Amino acid sequence: MGPRRAGVALFVLILVAALLPVVSRAQTAEEERDRAYTLLSEAVANRDQVEEQLTVAMEDYLRVANELAIKAAAADRLAGRVDSTKAALSLSDQLAAEQAVAAYMEALVNPTGIVLRSGSLEQAMVLRPTLEFLTGNTVSQTIDLAITERNLVDLQARLALEMAAVEELKNSAESAADNLAALFGAADAEVGRAIQVALAADIAYRAELDRIEAAQAEAAEQARQQERSSTTTTVTNSSTTSTPPPSIGTTPLKPAVEQWRSLIAAYFPADMVEPALRIIQCESLGDPDAYNPYSGASGLFQLLPGTWAVIAPKAGFSGVSVFDPEANTGAAAWLTAYYESLGRDPWTPWYCTP
Repeated sequence: MGPRRAGVALFVLILVAALLPVVSRAQTAEEERDRAYTLLSEAVANRDQVEEQLTVAMEDYLRVANELAIKAAAADRLAGRVDSTKAALSLSDQLAAEQAVAAYMEALVNPTGIVLRSGSLEQAMVLRPTLEFLTGNTVSQTIDLAITERNLVDLQARLALEMAAVEELKNSAESAADNLAALFGAADAEVGRAIQVALAADIAYRAELDRIEAAQAEAAEQARQQERSSTTTTVTNSSTTSTPPPSIGTTPLKPAVEQWRSLIAAYFPADMVEPALRIIQCESLGDPDAYNPYSGASGLFQLLPGTWAVIAPKAGFSGVSVFDPEANTGAAAWLTAYYESLGRDPWTPWYCTP
């Protein structure tokens, strides 16, 4: 190996050594991201479990409340029947009294046909028509009505006990539903916090991957310059310098990027359309099928797999491919709005800067 090639090899080794800290930071960021997504999955699973229990509790509450309403209606009907029975009994008593007086008066004025023995003539004259009246339908109806009233009162008493038991069940079900609703609110808030942590970890991991790519590109360029140069080149340790993120610049948009203007305008506010297009130009050059095999970033806005898994359902694109231009754009718009709601730069998740 000649001195020149030996120098180049040594230079490459120095660059590789300089990249090691960057790679180590990326590995740490990846581990933190994985932990964040594990916690997010656990929070979602806990919330789903509480939501399922809350659904069952609400169904129980509605069922018991419906049963109570049915029994209350039955109680109202029974109360009406009892009132009707009492009115019928009162009318029957009044009619019986009137008929008894009429029978008595008839006996006084028409003493013929007396066949029963009695202690006096007056008793004999009244006894027959009175007995005929008492053996008529009025007495039978009066007895039936009295029995019905007693039965209705008994039913009403039992129904009152049932209603009290159902009311207690209703209160218990309502209390359980309220408690589960509070637990669900807490679980949902925990999911929100976990999403924020996971997104932050995802962004940090992506930034480290971008730094690796930038460092690799710088190292490759310096290696090419070293090989072309026949003179001694002073080597700068990359680990002591930081590569600024690329700017989206002001250069004209390429046709492959410009074609997405109407789609971007449909999802982003008017003042964010131009920066969004320039983010696309910097990230994917307008290729909806763009894919980074190292980080897994995909689509127009180069969204990481973990980020996509979280924000796609939130943006209304659950189950849609990350390479779908509209879904990728809609999810990116949701992510910018989310960061704006936190009071942060909406373009924070992207390495390219407006």
